[in-house]
Amino acid sequence: MTSIAPSKKSTPRGSKNGADHSQTLQINEPKRSSKAFTLPTDKHLFSLEKPDDFESIISEAGDRVVMFEFFAPWCGPCKILTTKLMDMAEVYKGKLLIVKIDVDEFEDMAVEHNVTAMPTFLIMQHKKLLKQFASSNAESLQETVETYAGKPEGQGNGKEEKK
Repeated sequence: MTSIAPSKKSTPRGSKNGADHSQTLQINEPKRSSKAFTLPTDKHLFSLEKPDDFESIISEAGDRVVMFEFFAPWCGPCKILTTKLMDMAEVYKGKLLIVKIDVDEFEDMAVEHNVTAMPTFLIMQHKKLLKQFASSNAESLQETVETYAGKPEGQGNGKEEKK
C-alpha cells in the first residue's frame, strides 16, 4: 500500500495550538505478483489475472488447444454459456484449456484482438490463431471446439463417423 501525505504541515483554520490535524491519504494499488505465471495443472477453465499471463498461457499450453473467451459479467449470452464452458473444460481436459477474459477489466486486450461482440472466442494452438468468432450458440461452439480439439475421449455424439 502506498501512502501519500502532505509535505508541509499547516495549521488548520480555527486550530488554537497549531496541532497537526492532517490526514494521510491511502491509495490501494492493484496487487502485482512478481511470481512468474504457471499454468494450473488441476484447472482446465480459469480467468485471466494479468495481461502478461496471456502469452504465458499460450507458451505453456503445449499441444493443447487454448480457447479464450472474451466476456463481460453483465453479458446475458456469456452467462448462458458458462455452464457449457464448464462442461467442455471437464470433457476435454488434457486437450483443451478455456481462459475467460473480462473485457471490462482487460479493455486494451479486447481492442487489440478486435473484440466487437460478446462472447468472442479465440482458438489457438502452438502459438497460432486458428479461429476467432463471436457466438452465443452452444451447439456451434461445441462443433468448433471438436474441429480443433477432436472428439472427447470415450464420448460419442450419436453421429456416424465418416470413413
